[in-house]
Amino acid sequence: MENTVSLQIVDYTVIVLTLSVSLGIGILFAVKDFKNVNRTEFLLGGRRMFMLPVALSIFATFTSGIALVGMLTDIYMNGCMAAALIAGITIGYIVAAFTIVPLLYPLRLTSLYEYLQLRYHSTTLRIFVVLVGMLQTLCYMAIALLSPALALQAGASLPMWVSVGIVGVIGTVYSAIGGIKS
Repeated sequence: MENTVSLQIVDYTVIVLTLSVSLGIGILFAVKDFKNVNRTEFLLGGRRMFMLPVALSIFATFTSGIALVGMLTDIYMNGCMAAALIAGITIGYIVAAFTIVPLLYPLRLTSLYEYLQLRYHSTTLRIFVVLVGMLQTLCYMAIALLSPALALQAGASLPMWVSVGIVGVIGTVYSAIGGIKS
């Protein structure tokens, strides 16, 4: 005898509200300062954002659906050994904050690529590393998009293309119109 669990209207409401809030935050930050947005404002928040929102934005960027689904599965299968990983990452961030950031912050750099060109005086190296970074990001984003889409497909019994489309459109709109402040 097979037990099947299907989502109810309340579950669908929570999913739609969660996705709508994410999309709404992106739209809010896009509309809020629409006339005053230039490249520096959009990509760097005008270089005048407080540390906590920037840290949370970076954390959210690197904590994808892969990490959420994978970490929960790992904890379920292996216990709380994942806490050691989290502790190690936290210690690494603290060490970087007090050693690397004070060296690089005064340079007013916007990316690792800019640092490489400044350090090695090589545009060729910068372009090569940018291309490798783009390839890595493309592969990573494909997996990062698939992970929440699989969860949505399994929970809502949607076709895969619909799940990927929903997650992809919301993520793209949120990032494209909201900028770093969203």
